[in-house]
Amino acid sequence: MAKMSNGKLERTAVTAVKAEANKPDTFLIADIPEGDKGISFDGEIQVFKDEAETVESLLGKVPVQVKGTRVNSFSNKTRTFSLEIDHYRNYYNSNGVVLFVVEILVTGEVKIFYKQLLPKELKEIINYFGDIKNQKKRSVEVRALSETSLYRVCRVFINESKKQPPMLIESEAFKESDFTSFNIASLTFNPEKEDTSNIFEHDFTVYGVKEKLNVPLHLGRVHTVRREILETVDIGDNHYKLKIKITNEASKIRILIEDSLELTFNEKDQNLSYVIKRFDSLATQLKIVPFFMDMLSGQEIHFRDTSLEFVISDNDFLKELKNHLYPILLKLEIVFQNMNIDKEKKLDHINKDKDNYGNLINKIESLVDAILDRNFNRLTINEPELGKFIKLPIGDIHLIFFYNPYPEPMLVNAFSKEMLKIDARFTIEGESFPHSPFIYINEAILAFGANCQLEIIKESFDQFDPFSNEDAFNITNNFCLQCLSAFDLSKDENLLTLAESIYNKFSYSSLKEKNKFSRTVTINKLQIVIRSVGSLEDEGYIKLMELKRNSMDDIETQFCINVLIESKREAKLCFQQFDEERQKFYKTLPIYHLYMEGDS
Repeated sequence: MAKMSNGKLERTAVTAVKAEANKPDTFLIADIPEGDKGISFDGEIQVFKDEAETVESLLGKVPVQVKGTRVNSFSNKTRTFSLEIDHYRNYYNSNGVVLFVVEILVTGEVKIFYKQLLPKELKEIINYFGDIKNQKKRSVEVRALSETSLYRVCRVFINESKKQPPMLIESEAFKESDFTSFNIASLTFNPEKEDTSNIFEHDFTVYGVKEKLNVPLHLGRVHTVRREILETVDIGDNHYKLKIKITNEASKIRILIEDSLELTFNEKDQNLSYVIKRFDSLATQLKIVPFFMDMLSGQEIHFRDTSLEFVISDNDFLKELKNHLYPILLKLEIVFQNMNIDKEKKLDHINKDKDNYGNLINKIESLVDAILDRNFNRLTINEPELGKFIKLPIGDIHLIFFYNPYPEPMLVNAFSKEMLKIDARFTIEGESFPHSPFIYINEAILAFGANCQLEIIKESFDQFDPFSNEDAFNITNNFCLQCLSAFDLSKDENLLTLAESIYNKFSYSSLKEKNKFSRTVTINKLQIVIRSVGSLEDEGYIKLMELKRNSMDDIETQFCINVLIESKREAKLCFQQFDEERQKFYKTLPIYHLYMEGDS
C-alpha cells in the first residue's frame, strides 16, 4: 500500500463526508475544516427542512468527528473503531456527536461508516468501561452510510438527542416502576429499506413515557421478535386452522403451534427440527397429533399467512404417532368422557423439564390401561387388598378414583352414580349408623379433583340423616368444614352450597345436647354467609350477639363469634387463652382463615 500522510487521510475523509452533504435533495451544509481541528470535534453539519437554507428552515446542528483510515479492502456492512474514553466524555458533555470513519483504498476510493453517539450510550460507555473497568479506549460499531443517507442520519440524530439531555440521564428522579408505558427507538433501524430492515442488527433505546416526557432507560439489541396469529395450514386436501406463535431470532425461526408442537428452522444450514414440546390439554393433542401425522407424510405443507412451504417425510416418527401415541390419546378421551372431565383442561401449565411430555404420556398410558383394561401392572397401589379412594395425577390435574379390590381389582370414578350404591356404615361403641363414603376425601380433593362432582356428594348425604347422633354429627360437621376449607383454596362457591345444603338437614331438636350442636351449626352457617357475600346482615349479627351472651363461659365459642363479628381484639385475646395444643388445632379450621384475613 502506498504511503499516505495522516493529513491527507483526514482531508480525503472530510472531502468524502462533504461530498455526501452536497448531494442533490440533501438539505445539509457541512462546516468541517480540513486543517484546523478542534478537540474531539472536527466541525458540524447544519440540517435544514428544505432547500431554502434560511434561518426559518434550520432544524439544528450536528457535531461531527471525521476519521480517515487506510484499508486494503472495504469492510462490509459494519466495522469497529476505537476511541479514547476522554473523547466519549467530551461528546457526552456536548450532548452527542456523529462519528464518521472513512475507509480509503490506495486508489483513493472511499467508503463512509457512521455512528450516532447519544448521551445515554455515551454515559454507559464512560461509567462502565472508563470508571469501572478503567479502560483508556473503547471500540464502537460503525455502520456503512450506503445503507441509508447522510440527511436521515443527521435528522434522526437531532430528533433523538432532544430526548436525551445529560441532566435527565443523570437525574435519579425517575425509576422504571414509575412508568406505565414505554417507547422504543432506533437511530439506524429502518424497515422500509432492505439494507436496514434486519431488526437484530440494530441498537434500540427504551424510553419510559410520562405525559410528553420521554426518559431514556435502557440500551440494547433485540434478540427475539414474537407474534401470534391464527394460521391456516394446507396439507394435501386437509386444511387446519391453528393458533401459532412465531419467534424470530437472528438465525432461527421458531413456530409454536397450539402451545404444543414446535418447529424450528435454522436459516444457516436450512435445517428443520420438530418436537411436541408441551401436552397443554387433551383437546390440543387431539388437534395437534393428526396434524403432525399429516405433516410427516411427505406431502407439501403450506402456511398461508406466513408463506412457509416445505415437505417432511419421517416414516419412523409417523408410525410411532399412529400406532402408539394417537391410540393412547383416544383412550384418554374415553376416560375423560366417562368422568365428565373437560378436554380443554390444562394438563401442564408449565413445561418443567424437557422430558415432561414423555413422562406425561407414560402416566396416561398407565392410567388408561388400569381403567379400561384393568391392567394394574404399571400402577403402585398401597395395601391393594383394601378398598379406598386414590388420587392419580396426570400432569397438573388430579383424578380421583375408588379402588375396589373385589371380586377383582378395578378403578371406579369416585364421583360416579356407582358410589351411591356403597353402603358405608360406622360402628362406634356398638352403635351402627350409615354415612357417606365421601367423608374420607379431604379439602384438596374437593378443591382440585378434576372429576369432582359435588352433586353426587349431595345425593350421597340425601340418603340418610347425617345428624342422627352425636358421632354422626361430628363426622358430618367435619366434612362441611372441609368444604369451607376447600372453598378457601379454590373459591368455588358450589362448595359453600354443598355445605349449606348439608347443614340445612340439621334438626335443632334431634340431639340431646341441642344447644351445643345448634351453636356449632349456626356459627358455621354464618361462616358460609361471610364467604359467600362478604359480610353479615343485621339478622346474622343479632343471632351472634345472642349466642355471645348465652355462652360467656365457652371461650372457643367466644373466639368464633368475635371472628365473625369482626371484633379483632377480643378474638385475639380469646385465642391467646387457648393452650398450645388447642391453638394448633384451631389453625387447621376454616374459622382461623377468617381470623387471619381480619387480622391482615
